[in-house]
Amino acid sequence: MTLLPDPASVAPQAISLASLDRQLSVPEQIALSDAAIRRRIAQVVLALFAATNVLSVFFVGVLYFFDQRDIADHLIPATARVITPSVVMSLLGATTVQLGAIAVIMARGIFNVPVEPPYPIVEVD
Repeated sequence: MTLLPDPASVAPQAISLASLDRQLSVPEQIALSDAAIRRRIAQVVLALFAATNVLSVFFVGVLYFFDQRDIADHLIPATARVITPSVVMSLLGATTVQLGAIAVIMARGIFNVPVEPPYPIVEVD
């Protein structure tokens, strides 16, 4: 029967990051720095995506405000408005396409995920 040491008598061991860093091989260190770079690129791309979409929605809101003001002041007829349902649908469609394109670009380029073709490639002799 083995007795465990008294927990109060055992001092916790301090582990420094420098000692852990020395234990890593060069390829492991490169992989860690590469992962940090990829994470940063992904954050920047997603922040730019969010910022451009917020700005486009803000721009559409400003145009909608001016449309409503001009119609209320009888400067333009209601049929000559700028913000129509097709403008809103185009904005939604463009946002969806942008999100899909960003997802594919990040998957293929940043994270090295291969995208397989939708059908097998058959070689004909």
